[in-house]
Amino acid sequence: MNKILKLTATSVLLTGMSFTQPLLAEDTVKRAGSLKEEVTQFLTKQFSFTVQHRINRDKPLPEETLVFPIKKIKDQPGIILDKFRESFLKHVDKSSKEVVNITSAIDIYLPNRLSRGIGHLPTIFMITKLNSDGSANSRLFMPEKKREMKHSYRDDSKKATVYWKGLNGKLSFSKGFESVTTQLNFLGITLNTEKGSSFSWAASTLNGTFNHNLTPKNMEWSLPELKVNYAGKVINLIGMLGKLNLVEIENGLKIGNLDFKVKQANFKDEKTESKFDNLSFKLNSELKDDVINIAIQEQIENLLLPGKDTPINYAANVNINNIDAKTIYEIQETMRTLRTVEDDHAKLSILLGKLIQVVPQFLARSPEIVVTNFNITTPKGNIKANASINIDGKKALTLTPSVLLSSIGAQMNFTEISKYLVKRALMDKALHDLSAEKSADVEKLATANSEAALKKYMAENWLVDLDDKNFKLTIQFKDNKLIVNGKEKEISLF
Repeated sequence: MNKILKLTATSVLLTGMSFTQPLLAEDTVKRAGSLKEEVTQFLTKQFSFTVQHRINRDKPLPEETLVFPIKKIKDQPGIILDKFRESFLKHVDKSSKEVVNITSAIDIYLPNRLSRGIGHLPTIFMITKLNSDGSANSRLFMPEKKREMKHSYRDDSKKATVYWKGLNGKLSFSKGFESVTTQLNFLGITLNTEKGSSFSWAASTLNGTFNHNLTPKNMEWSLPELKVNYAGKVINLIGMLGKLNLVEIENGLKIGNLDFKVKQANFKDEKTESKFDNLSFKLNSELKDDVINIAIQEQIENLLLPGKDTPINYAANVNINNIDAKTIYEIQETMRTLRTVEDDHAKLSILLGKLIQVVPQFLARSPEIVVTNFNITTPKGNIKANASINIDGKKALTLTPSVLLSSIGAQMNFTEISKYLVKRALMDKALHDLSAEKSADVEKLATANSEAALKKYMAENWLVDLDDKNFKLTIQFKDNKLIVNGKEKEISLF
């Protein structure tokens, strides 16, 4: 079936009628041969789209090929929106105030390596209403499709079954296609090979608003489960949720809020396993008096590392304050200009020159990092602490090491350090250091080495008894002096 029939089917399908599965599931890979030769020979370096439009139920227009070099997309993601805008608008009479309806069939051709991994994507059908003010609204639909394919990059005898479960959603384009708002429902994909490898991406959603360069202004996404089983390794992520809001401040610099969560994760191979529950990461940033302040909250529960039998709970709050907004903007602009510089040595030279130029104005703002409510809790003991490090902008007048060192102030206060955890960590290090030993008494030797190390730390005042179960540790650095648990230590950094 050619695209003319598919375009007709799309119009009917998206206006409420149904068609039989064979009509929707026809193998669109057969149409690959119709691509121009000069496009197909570059598939390993670029994405390409074939697009066919039908304007206001007229005859389908000739098929178009849109090409997106990967490097170009990386540097200018907005090229995708530009190409589709051109594809739509060149068929529209700009002097007419009539609402124009465009029915489109879109095929995406991936670079060879990706195409061999997941196969050719099913055709996307889209109905777009172009409004007289230059804005547009689209409804899109990708049918479900199952196919057999050669999967391995190295072994063509390995076959796979790919099941695309479909896609539907809405796109709203602002006047002139300067931004796009999405409401997308991806119904999932599974891949299974004859060798036992598998990939599964559950039904997920993506809602958001993106600017002309496809940078998100706000975005929410949900992925209930992602599972990969390859070469005896299994990755399983459950309950991924994310929310992002960005606000443009001076000179195009963007700040905002991020909230990311994973309910459960498991990583396993033939010998080891690690897992965790309830990962949470929240970031909030704000601009005040030309400086950016960032607040971060992070936590993870029941973290079990490979080879360990004790789960860990971790939580902490981190504040990064007094970041000079002008400095960040100037570095950002320099990075943009470097996209057109091919020579790596020239890139590094330009970047270092810019950093040397802007560091003084950055330090003058007295930036600081503050860590509060740092907690690691386990059934065998806990670690609790707070810390900070800051630069006194009035002292950081030059970039000489001695001046910079004198401007630094720092403190770390461990109010509780489990003796069990310290001894366990020292024992693990000793065993690692002796891993090449073939002696039958390796564990005995490791025990002796770890005990000796602990005695040394206590003798040098790095660890002080708090009670029967815990040590404590306080470190301060100010005016070039290092104070550890109330006693000054000699330092010779320069």
